[in-house]
Amino acid sequence: MSRKILFRGKLISDSDNHKKNQWVYGSYFKDRNNISYIYNKKENYFYIVDAETVSQYIGKKYNGDIARFVSMYEGDIVFDTDEYYGVLKYNENKHQYFIYYGRISEATDNVNFIIVGNIWDNPELVEKSS
Repeated sequence: MSRKILFRGKLISDSDNHKKNQWVYGSYFKDRNNISYIYNKKENYFYIVDAETVSQYIGKKYNGDIARFVSMYEGDIVFDTDEYYGVLKYNENKHQYFIYYGRISEATDNVNFIIVGNIWDNPELVEKSS
């Protein structure tokens, strides 16, 4: 089974299919002018996105309902069963995704949580994770 490589990013302007600041999903790349794009294969469209908002898909998490799985991305904000907020980030040294609670971190496999937002759309929740 191969790992799915997928990214998301926020549009920097309106397009034919989407409005500015809307999330788009697909393959990510930068051109030689350092412009960031998300290519959506299904729509066969290249979207120019804000590079600061680009985040990678890290998997799916069971979300309490047997039929409901939620896609997780770097920068997502989670709320765990101990009632703490944290941010999903990649740890370069351990080559693994972790939930960061300020300076403390925990592997995602060790924590039950729900996704409640992300660092771009919900900055007020970022403060709660510190």
